Amino acid sequence: MDDRKIRSLLTVLETGSISSAAERLNGTQSGITQAMNALEAELGFKVLSRTNRGVTLTESGAKILPTLRLLDENFRKLEREAREISEGKGITIRIGTYSSVANTWLPDILSKYAVTHPETAFDILVGSDKLPRWLQQGKVDMLLVDEAVGREFKWFPVMEDVFKAAVPVTSVIAQRTSVTEEDLLQYPVIVGTLNTYRRLRDIPEGASNKVIRVNADDDTTIIRMVEKGLGVSVMAGLSLVSVPENVKIIPLDPPVKRILGAALPQEPLRAVRRFTEFLVKNERENSDAVF
Repeated sequence: MDDRKIRSLLTVLETGSISSAAERLNGTQSGITQAMNALEAELGFKVLSRTNRGVTLTESGAKILPTLRLLDENFRKLEREAREISEGKGITIRIGTYSSVANTWLPDILSKYAVTHPETAFDILVGSDKLPRWLQQGKVDMLLVDEAVGREFKWFPVMEDVFKAAVPVTSVIAQRTSVTEEDLLQYPVIVGTLNTYRRLRDIPEGASNKVIRVNADDDTTIIRMVEKGLGVSVMAGLSLVSVPENVKIIPLDPPVKRILGAALPQEPLRAVRRFTEFLVKNERENSDAVF
C-alpha cells in the first residue's frame, strides 16, 4: 500500500467523483480508477460504492477511513521532512489561523521565535470555518485558533482573548463604562457570520430587521461599519487592538472570553512541537498578555 493510492482515495471522497479527483491530482480518470482497484485488491474488500450519482464509502471503507487519513498525514510529514533534510534547509511550518491573530499577536511571536530559531520559515494561511478541514487534509501543519475549534485536535491552550463591544462614539451607549448583550440588542447589530462570538452570530435569520451580517474572515469590515454609525458589534480583543478614533470600545458585563491556543494533528512535525512548546512557555512568562 503506497501513499498514491491512499491520496487518490481521499481526494475522490473530498471531490465527490473520480473525474474531479483526477483533475485535482493532475492525473487521468483511468489512473485514479486503477489506483482505487489496486487499493481494494490489497485490502481484500470494497472501499467505494460507485453509482451514477457519484462515489460513497462502503461500510467497510468507513471503518478504515480514520486510519487512512492518519497514514496520509504521516506520508506527507515524511515527504516534507525528507525533502527539507535532503535540501539542507530548515523546515517550513504552515500555520492556519484567524485574521485577528495573524494581524496582531502572531507577528510578535514569530519575531521572538526567530531569535533562537532563524532556520525556521513560516507560511501563514488565514481562514475561519475552513481551518479544521485544512489541518485534517494536511494543508497546514498546525492551527492557532480558539478552543471550540482546537479541541477537535491535540489542544494546547496559550492565552485569553476577551470580547468587547465596539460602538460609534456618537451613540448614547458610548457613554457607558460597560454594556450587556441586552443593551447592545437595542441598536442595529453588525454580526460577523464567521465570528467566534457565537451568541450574536447565531441570531436567527429574520429575528430582527436590525441585523447586518458580514461573511468575511477579516474583522476590518465590521469595524468600518461601526465607524460609519451603521450599528454596534462584539469582537475579540485582538481585532480591536487598533481602531479608528470614532469607534468606542466598551467591556462586556459579564465578561466573555475565548481561549486561544495551538491545535496539532496526532503526529505533528518535530518543528511544530518545538514551536508549540515555545508558544506555551512564552505565555507563561507573559501571563498578563490578555487582550
